[in-house]
Amino acid sequence: MKTNITTKRMSLGDELLDYPLVNLEGDTTSIREQEGWVLLNFWTTGCEPCIKNLMKRSAEKDSLGYIILENEGVRILAIEHKSNNMEIIAKRAYKTKSEDIMYSGKGIGSIINIPALGYYYLVSPNKEIVYETGDLGDYEEILKIIRN
Repeated sequence: MKTNITTKRMSLGDELLDYPLVNLEGDTTSIREQEGWVLLNFWTTGCEPCIKNLMKRSAEKDSLGYIILENEGVRILAIEHKSNNMEIIAKRAYKTKSEDIMYSGKGIGSIINIPALGYYYLVSPNKEIVYETGDLGDYEEILKIIRN
């Protein structure tokens, strides 16, 4: 069942923009540091549908290793929001071939509503949430937004 919700533009607060996100190499970044469009993919290591969605993403990579959204200039951040166990996160990343987008952001759920496992927010270059969904589907809605 598709649970897409188009939202009014909602600016992100400093606490969320600056929340530390740690990648598999131990480097820290934040949403604020990302340029252009960003898709926040909130998931957990124990969520099988989340793992299946990450595997689906890796299966659709083209010959250069990009997926549709990345080809459109969307940066994906797959944020494990309940754990900072990098060993387990890395195992899931390697299983799903998602090493390039995987981050730990344990606790970030206290400053952004994550209504379901495997939830997504599209953030505009102006750092506003412009779309949210529990099911990315074929990216049609996201592509409409970023192309307008």
